[in-house]
Amino acid sequence: MRDPRPSIALYELLEEIGASSDLRGSVSALDLRLRRVLPYNVMAVFLPAANGLIPAYVSAEPGPTGLEMVKQVVETRRPAFSRSMLAVPLDDDAGFVGVLTLYSSQPEVFEAGDLGVLLWIRAEMAQIVRRALAARDFAEELARMAEAIQEASEAAVKQTA
Repeated sequence: MRDPRPSIALYELLEEIGASSDLRGSVSALDLRLRRVLPYNVMAVFLPAANGLIPAYVSAEPGPTGLEMVKQVVETRRPAFSRSMLAVPLDDDAGFVGVLTLYSSQPEVFEAGDLGVLLWIRAEMAQIVRRALAARDFAEELARMAEAIQEASEAAVKQTA
């Protein structure tokens, strides 16, 4: 059994980064702390897209393998576990938002309790991802509006000239 103290620090970190709207920065901070708790090499966060899944965050190269397990999590909304990969759905009361995965290059490294750590933080991670996506969408909408205003302004200037 692993020492529970790093898990407490991990939960405190989730509270700190919960208000952040930067997906990469938030997940990166979690990645650094989670490495103190669990033995893995690569963390990835997958988000559903129109054409399948997109990796929104990958902590290291080589990138993730085991995409069949990730697809299984998306389809079933249930965690998946192997001795070298953990995958949990990022969901909360507002619904499903993605999949958090951990990969280890060492076979037989993960234990059942390791999956429990990810299950413990998944709702908070879902909220962090959701806020970051909403902030990104808002920024994109503002950029579109600014471009439309600029185009309208230029058209108005041309009409008056």
